[in-house]
Amino acid sequence: CDFALLHPRRYAAYHLPPATDQLSTSITIDGVLDEKVWAEVPWSEPLQDIQGPLFWSQPWFATKFKLRYDQQFLYVGAYLEETEVWANVSKRNDVIFHDNDFEVFVDADGSTHNYKEFELNARNATWNLWLNRPYRDGGHENSTRVDPQYGFDMLNSGMRSAVFVKGQINDP
Repeated sequence: CDFALLHPRRYAAYHLPPATDQLSTSITIDGVLDEKVWAEVPWSEPLQDIQGPLFWSQPWFATKFKLRYDQQFLYVGAYLEETEVWANVSKRNDVIFHDNDFEVFVDADGSTHNYKEFELNARNATWNLWLNRPYRDGGHENSTRVDPQYGFDMLNSGMRSAVFVKGQINDP
């Protein structure tokens, strides 16, 4: 069995120290990663297709990310290279993965069960959900998309997102 298939790449999240009179550690949620706190940490290796090496060739363009955290939040900064930026979904908690999108999976125990997913596209339309197990294993989505009243919604906890696009959306 292939170790890389069973244990996917990991990336360390870097702690964001408390601000002092001499040091600002604030992150502005604007989609632009120009603060010093982002420059201090390395980029991830370029990402690959979620389906694994049996289903893809090398991506044409780079996608990479950085992670910071403090006592309250996890901060994800990402760079997605693309010559034609497009996004059709504009409503919150619609199925976004048919657009070009960026997805964050939070699986604290590495079990591929009971994990959270956050997705966003170039319009900053977001979809967040909780999965009891992967779809391919018969998993079921818990979100406000499938249950508007009681569905899982991490955006109600103060989560925010922003996207900066260098260029035009839906204008090839």
